[in-house]
Amino acid sequence: MKSSTAEAAYRDITDVAHGASPWVRHLAEIWTERGLPVFGLLFVAGWWRARGEPAEALARSALASLATAVGHVVSEVLRTLVDEERPCPAVVGAAASLAPAARRRATGRSRAITRP
Repeated sequence: MKSSTAEAAYRDITDVAHGASPWVRHLAEIWTERGLPVFGLLFVAGWWRARGEPAEALARSALASLATAVGHVVSEVLRTLVDEERPCPAVVGAAASLAPAARRRATGRSRAITRP
């Protein structure tokens, strides 16, 4: 991270996360790992409601979910192909991530091409 304001904000957020009660951290971890499928269900609900609407509303609801899915797949593919240090773990003095998936990505444990 280049900005000292962004670094300070990241340190504040990680400090709050580490200071939160265990049940709050557990809920945050669950959301981190399973939040995208919840959005998927919301997209399905939006599509279901748009079925009786004009074709434009139905197309918008279908395209919103398709664009989200494509964006997620592209992100995951690029993450496995390019091994580059994530900016957040590079913040000096920041607490380690609480989420196991984020820790794995931050330490570079992936089958990836390493970029200088």
